[in-house]
Amino acid sequence: MKGVGSLDKIQIKNIRSLKDTGQVALSPITLLVGENSSGKSTFLRLFPLIKQSISKRTDGPLLWAGDVDDYVDFGSFAETITNDGSTAMTLYFSFPISKFGTYLTYRETRISRSFPGLKKLTNNIPDQADVQYSITISQDNGHEYISQLEVRLYQSQFKFLLSPPSKKRRPGGETICVDAKQIPYDSDMKKERLLHYGTEFVASDIFGYTLPALSSVVDKLMQEIFDGVPADIDEDEFVLRRYHDYPISLMRLIGQYLCFGITWENICMALTEKAQEESDMTEMLLLKFVLRLGELPEERLQEILSAFKLLFFYSFFSEIEEYLNTYFRQVHYIAPLRATAERYYRLRNLAIDEVDYQGKNLAMFLSGLSEARMRKFQSWTREYFGFSVIVDKKGGHLSVKIALTDGGNPVNMSDTGFGYSQILPIITQLWDLSTNPRPMRSRREKIPLVIAIEQPELHLHPALQAKLAKAFLSSIQLAKENGYFLQLIIETHSETIVNYFGMAIANGNLQKEDVSVVLFDKNLRTKHTQVQSSSYDQNGFLLDWPIGFFAPKEW
Repeated sequence: MKGVGSLDKIQIKNIRSLKDTGQVALSPITLLVGENSSGKSTFLRLFPLIKQSISKRTDGPLLWAGDVDDYVDFGSFAETITNDGSTAMTLYFSFPISKFGTYLTYRETRISRSFPGLKKLTNNIPDQADVQYSITISQDNGHEYISQLEVRLYQSQFKFLLSPPSKKRRPGGETICVDAKQIPYDSDMKKERLLHYGTEFVASDIFGYTLPALSSVVDKLMQEIFDGVPADIDEDEFVLRRYHDYPISLMRLIGQYLCFGITWENICMALTEKAQEESDMTEMLLLKFVLRLGELPEERLQEILSAFKLLFFYSFFSEIEEYLNTYFRQVHYIAPLRATAERYYRLRNLAIDEVDYQGKNLAMFLSGLSEARMRKFQSWTREYFGFSVIVDKKGGHLSVKIALTDGGNPVNMSDTGFGYSQILPIITQLWDLSTNPRPMRSRREKIPLVIAIEQPELHLHPALQAKLAKAFLSSIQLAKENGYFLQLIIETHSETIVNYFGMAIANGNLQKEDVSVVLFDKNLRTKHTQVQSSSYDQNGFLLDWPIGFFAPKEW
């Protein structure tokens, strides 16, 4: 059931009561449970917070409080950071990217074909890479900025340390580390800023970086590499510089192999494997150039190999950030208090793509469904909830009515119980997102659609809560049948919902690996929350579950 590109783990440090959550595993269904004010909502609202931050141009990494149409309001950096003297907060994400190693340029592909040994190495690189990405947000003179960016790719670590921006909002000095070793980065290279956005250098957008196009930086690295090899290569250097992109492509290709733990010795052996056809002069010079690197002192060689890794990292960094942007842009948030049903809604000629986070535009969304999709939606709600929804248009107004399966005339939703207005935005979102075709990149990379829901059980009878949990499972399966994945993050106080998923596991309708439970327990003395992960066994019983969790402590 799990998508290849699902966000696997998340870790939060120094945000409100979440001093350090540890690495919290995310499943297709993740339940957040705990007492009130224990940090559950803070954890869940991080998802819409990031979405609203990347959807607009901001003055800092995160849009703590936006316009009235934004999803959540955290106040400010000072109001959000843990109140214990902390000066920075960190967000950690772990996720796999599929088909890693296939994003080769034309020249890299040509080079790998010229050397059969390299082609074999490329074929041995895994189709999926685990990526660990973390950012640290700090504040200086009231201005927030990214103070540290760290990325781990398989066996390699890349760390970028940024000083506070200047008055012109540009990053200050930078430090680059590869595998905990600092890369030589002189004052001339610092003129080419480490991070930029479009044509303007910034250190604010949370996933808006474009690491350098490498113009002067690459030239500097190449010069340092050429300077380090024996002097008689000068004539060869002249030829290589005529084909500037070829040595760069080879360096990047080698950097890829090194990132995946392939040794320098094995790379050299692959390069010297006899070609099927006679290679041209440029390719022979490339081979000569690489082999002469082996004549360098070990310390200098390792510096150059780290530079190779960095070249590959730069080329792939955009894929990493594109993944994160795509993932969080596909977050759909449903607030704990949905809009109260109105008797009539004014009909507006607006195209509504999705139900908003409070369900205020529910009537307009339903009225915009085609007849065929409305019939399918009605059939789905009758099957799982025992009622169907009817949109009645009269003049310039709409009314939403509920028709029970067991008969009787349709009733205006404003005349029904409060629960209908609370559940309908949820189930409408579930059904629409699980049946409506998604963007091609999302389907290709298996990046899931995320639905973050606060207290779906609000104002619902336990029997209806169980039906809602059943609908959650149905939605995930529907999405899978349509070629993509849903990832549900649900903050709940409902024992019924928690127990239902255990029953579904016991009945064979759900795999125990596809649902996890995250426990939030706030320490009254330290005001910090301890986060623990729980799960179900094969029989649907909760593991490591606190005794009396759903009962008052004084019982």
